[in-house]
Amino acid sequence: TAAIGGVIMNVNDEEVEEVEVDLMRQQAHMKDMMTAEDGLYAFYDLSIQENYSVIPFKNDDPINGVSTADLVMIQRHLLGKTTFDQAYQYIAADANSSESISASDISALRKLILGVHAEFQNNTSWRFVDAKFIFQDQTNPWLDPIPEIVIHDPLMDDEMATNFLAVKIGDVNNDAVPHGLGGIAGSSADFGLYTQEQVFATGEQVSVDFFASEASSIDGMQFTLNTDGLELLSAEAAALNVTAAHLASIESGVMTFSWNDVDAVSVNQGDKLFTLQFTANTNSTIQNSVKLTSDITMAEAYVDGLNKADMTLEVRDGQSTSDELVLYQNIPNPFSQSTTIGFELAQEAPAVLNIFDVTGKNILQVHIEGQKGYNSVDIDVNQLTQAGVLYYQLESMQKVATKRMLLVD
Repeated sequence: TAAIGGVIMNVNDEEVEEVEVDLMRQQAHMKDMMTAEDGLYAFYDLSIQENYSVIPFKNDDPINGVSTADLVMIQRHLLGKTTFDQAYQYIAADANSSESISASDISALRKLILGVHAEFQNNTSWRFVDAKFIFQDQTNPWLDPIPEIVIHDPLMDDEMATNFLAVKIGDVNNDAVPHGLGGIAGSSADFGLYTQEQVFATGEQVSVDFFASEASSIDGMQFTLNTDGLELLSAEAAALNVTAAHLASIESGVMTFSWNDVDAVSVNQGDKLFTLQFTANTNSTIQNSVKLTSDITMAEAYVDGLNKADMTLEVRDGQSTSDELVLYQNIPNPFSQSTTIGFELAQEAPAVLNIFDVTGKNILQVHIEGQKGYNSVDIDVNQLTQAGVLYYQLESMQKVATKRMLLVD
């Protein structure tokens, strides 16, 4: 009994599951199989002295490992700011399989991220390279034909090392997760947007400004925006150079967003980032209509050197009047390290922030010289004596407002 066997691995030497492997005999006989979850496969009962070709194939879950962070890296490569140094990065970036890297690849990947395309138009989700192949030039993998098939001509004996390296197309930062080998790593930070509450009526044009909740250096961001009762018209740039190319209307009341720039953009808390224009087809409010989700495009920002951060969106009440004190929900909530409590004052005035445990014990008091308009207080876990449900209360100008937050271990 003769056999061909091997393991299929990705560029990080992690095993890849469920790769279809076609075994074709010279007489046009074909055997198909699915590898085990660890990538191992084996064909038995093969005749010696016959010719065989082993062809790996995998074309599912095209968005796996593909994000706006990859677009940042490809754009920086094209402009010579941070060039690729591995042949496999070039293959991954070649989304349209043209054996080159260009703006067309960025466009193809952005359409995938935005949900405009459900799969690669001129490529498969994964490509495979004979593990024994050595590239003559790491910066030009197409200098020689890339061997994606291993031929035994003929099979002389048991062959247990017919191995391949797998490349996830579009994933130049190598964070794709082979199925069955663990979940996608979460982010350790948050990046918040906020907008102001508005009331609108059917037929009105509604201009929605998006602001930064905190100072940051932004490389890119992406998300899904559910806009029930609002139909997208256009986008206007502010601190971020957002254009129509960064948006897609997927269906009524659902749009996707993917923006990046070749250089990181530094923003301060309260800076307007961009504006979206809508037409209202019902009477409603921003609070009831606009929700940031990951339904189609994952909600992620890439900040402070392409570090991934989860995104949040807060709808704030309008500027306070002389009789109002506006206290906002802390961001993030729940939190484990730090959180920001925002509030608005109608005029410059002292304020006191108290934090209580569930028994009513005061565990922190902060005195604030409040400014007219929006204010914020950063709370660090080291300032608090216990975790769990906490209450925070703001007092100013003989007004009091209270909200609840959760500190997790």
